[in-house]
Amino acid sequence: VEGRITEIRTRSTVIRSQAGVESIVPNEVFITSRVDNLSLSDSRLLQVISVGVGYDSDVDLVSQLLQTAALEQPRVLRDPAPTALLNAFGTDALEFTLHYWIADPENGQSVLRSSVNHRILQLFREHGIGIPYPQRVVHVAKM
Repeated sequence: VEGRITEIRTRSTVIRSQAGVESIVPNEVFITSRVDNLSLSDSRLLQVISVGVGYDSDVDLVSQLLQTAALEQPRVLRDPAPTALLNAFGTDALEFTLHYWIADPENGQSVLRSSVNHRILQLFREHGIGIPYPQRVVHVAKM
């Protein structure tokens, strides 16, 4: 269950999700299970976006465009600065991740992630960076 605690009762706690769903959680769960608090000592939250690009892409340009897409969003923190990492040489693409921090997750995370993704796509198209489709080779045996 993820959300904001709206009420603490003797035997249960009410948690309201960002979607507006209220969950009544027995207090026993908080005692016997792990609880992750996203805002206990620091409200900052890391968001990560993964994207694959063609093997013919300029990796330095891809890193720069990913960071630019994040920095153009006012809610993305400048410190720590967004980072773009080349994580793997995938089967079909060079696999990058973009890491950036926000200070106000309570204002929504999905809309911001979508805005960053839209901007990434725009920048990639403007600079000729392709996102490859999976490719497979099929051999047909003649009978």
